[in-house]
Amino acid sequence: MSITKRQIISAALTSVLLTLPQISIAAGANKEILGSYLAIQEKLAADTIEGVSSVSKELAAQAAKGKGSAALAKIEKGARAVGSAKSVKAARQEFKALSDAMIEWNRQAKNPGTDEVYCSMAPGSWLQKSGPVANPYYGKQMLRCGEKR
Repeated sequence: MSITKRQIISAALTSVLLTLPQISIAAGANKEILGSYLAIQEKLAADTIEGVSSVSKELAAQAAKGKGSAALAKIEKGARAVGSAKSVKAARQEFKALSDAMIEWNRQAKNPGTDEVYCSMAPGSWLQKSGPVANPYYGKQMLRCGEKR
């Protein structure tokens, strides 16, 4: 039995249509994960950990929903570590591992409106909203230190 081009196209379209609900659910989860991470990044850039613990717990819970993903497992672990930090300095140190995991995840998720930035002084990378560099590792001391990648 021979398969026609029409059958192949029909099968492909059916496959795409069946996955659309999953894509929209994933897109919503992506926004939540990215939003929580960016909230942490902005707080550290502002030299504070006020609220970081609760946002980190939210991020860990959001990442935990993504069963089977190595990147999300790393995000969950990193978020828990940042959330348990008792000082800005400790949170910034833990933020490096979280950022590495988020960058790996974001390259797959392809979220628009974010920049990947690297600071050789830290040394470390992070994601942030597109715009001026806001260094979470040095805050106001060297807020604009970093190169977009």
